[in-house]
This record gives sequence, C-alpha cells and structure tokens, in this order.
Amino acid sequence: TGGEFKEEDVHTLQTLARQTEVAIGNVFLHDETRRQARTDGTTGLWNRREFELRARETVKEATRFEEPFGVILADIDNFKQVNDKYDHSTGDAALIHVASMLSQATREIDVVARWGGEEFIVLLPRAGVEETEVVAERIRSMIEGEPVVYGSSVIPLTVSLGYAIYAEDGATSDGLFKAADASSRDGRDEQP
Repeated sequence: TGGEFKEEDVHTLQTLARQTEVAIGNVFLHDETRRQARTDGTTGLWNRREFELRARETVKEATRFEEPFGVILADIDNFKQVNDKYDHSTGDAALIHVASMLSQATREIDVVARWGGEEFIVLLPRAGVEETEVVAERIRSMIEGEPVVYGSSVIPLTVSLGYAIYAEDGATSDGLFKAADASSRDGRDEQP
C-alpha cells in the first residue's frame, strides 16, 4: 500500500528469502547429483551406464532410418605398468589425457565414454565403415603422437582399438560392444 514495512512484514520476507535460498540450493544439488550419476568422476566423460542408454537410442534411430553407425573401443596398452612405475595419480593423468584426445578426435554429435578401467568407447552416429576407420586411426595417431606430461614425467601411450558397425557387425548395442571388443583382439585395430 506504499506504507512502511512492519516488523512482522520484514520477518515474513526474511523467511520467504530463506525458503527460496533452500529451494534454489536443492535444485543445484539435484542437478549436480544427476550429472555425477551420468559421468565418470576421473575423466568427466559419460559413464558406461549413460553410454549404454545412448547406444540403445542410437540403435532405435538407426533401425528407423536405416542408417549405419560405428562403435570404437579403445584400451590403453600396458596401463598397469603406468600405475606400477609411477603412481595412481599419474595413471589418472593418463586417463584424463586419453579422454581429452578422444574428445578432440571426435565430432560434437559423437558420444565418448569411459567404459571401465582403462577402456573407453566411442559412438559415431551415421558413420559407416570408412568414417569409423578414419576416426579410429585419428584416435590412434593422436594418442601415440602426444605423450602424457605429468610433473617431470613424459609417458608415451598407445591404444588398442576395435570397432564395429551397425548392422553389419551386430543389430543390438550389446552385440556391437562385443564385436568391437573382439575386433581389437583380432588385430583389426592394427589396420583401421
């Protein structure tokens, strides 16, 4: 009404302000919790669970539009030796380095995730064999060409790569993951 605030009005406004502050804090906490549940704590990449969800959606879309897509599995070679020779914080630096290289080597629409341990996985929507091979080679050469620098240590890394193409190598996300893993052991990664 244009009059002065009474003490009870000030108290009411302070109470509303505190409740608003708590509500906003809860929203931020909820968002942070959701983000943490979907990402890997070390690398900041999507985690395996989130990747699997996105892969299933990509299978549905690829089936509907009859489009291929690629999956690349990257495994850091001799990673245990990095942890044993240096320490686990150096190993974490190596994981972060590889995550960065994978993100740089892929497109914005691609999905890059930490699969587990020293394994990473990449989903390449609308990519056939040739495109997937090009990305796999780019990943391999980038990681091999840029060693991890951590403190006074310079650590060269290499990765073993395997890939699979929907629907040529599998029609389900699980089938593609297994095909990509098997192809890395078959030496297919040596000649992408």
